[in-house]
Amino acid sequence: MQLQSDSKYICILPDSKAIRCFKKKHLLHAMFLTMNFPALNEKFFYYSDINYTNIFLTTPYNHLYEVSPYYSTISTQHSFCHFLLDKPEGLAWLAWGTARWEDMVTHWRGLLSVILPDEKITHFRHYSSTVMADFLPACTTQELLDLLGPITGMAVPLPDGTWLFAERPAPEPVSGMHAQSWHPRQPPWWLVSDRQLAALSHRLRATLVYNIRWDVWQNEPSLIEPFESFEALDHFIQASIEQAERWGFTLPKQQEAFARLCLAAGTENMESKPACAAILYNPQLSPNEKIAELTLLSGEA
Repeated sequence: MQLQSDSKYICILPDSKAIRCFKKKHLLHAMFLTMNFPALNEKFFYYSDINYTNIFLTTPYNHLYEVSPYYSTISTQHSFCHFLLDKPEGLAWLAWGTARWEDMVTHWRGLLSVILPDEKITHFRHYSSTVMADFLPACTTQELLDLLGPITGMAVPLPDGTWLFAERPAPEPVSGMHAQSWHPRQPPWWLVSDRQLAALSHRLRATLVYNIRWDVWQNEPSLIEPFESFEALDHFIQASIEQAERWGFTLPKQQEAFARLCLAAGTENMESKPACAAILYNPQLSPNEKIAELTLLSGEA
């Protein structure tokens, strides 16, 4: 991975050097997912002496309790910590610092929902190593300070075996005094910048394609019967989303609805159907109204 960051507080370290850094810590905080990672799931629940919590608990995502990531504190001498360092599949990141456990949990629960530039509220998957690897380098120094909150530093495992390290910037003096220490904020409080959104755009698109495919597979399997593989299905959905953008459907919900309509119609080129083209070309209709008209036309309303 080539680091694209303006921050002097972010760097990439090889695995050997990262491990040496971890060994200097007495305690590490770990965010990880056990779902879809059988070895991690089995290893984690084998121990009864690890302090952990379900991160979705007491949040608006509590109904997704069974697929929630876990947040844990682990001694660097513990065999589970050795396991995570040896096989980081499922590990989102490791963190360190002297902040209270309660403060760390409160901080990351409060960042599960963030505000997009269009003022929409969305879920922030900070418990994903791929998301954080894209997001951290897109942060300014102040944003990095806010994002890390009460923790001192974070390390994110990267696919090539290296680690992205992010250290907490020193707060700037305020009126001759240091800025106040971290305190909880009422969520959602994080405003996603256009720069951060651009950094995540590829990741967001891949997630949107996956979510559409999964939902259709679960609820409308007949729509995917014409496709020989999930790869072919994903390609079709991707092309449909690109068409949606061309027609001014910029919101993920609009793009998802358009992609589903394309699947039902059997073509991502909706303008090839005269009745659909009349709706798409109508300048009097808003994007949401066009989706509603197309849905009505398809008989799915």
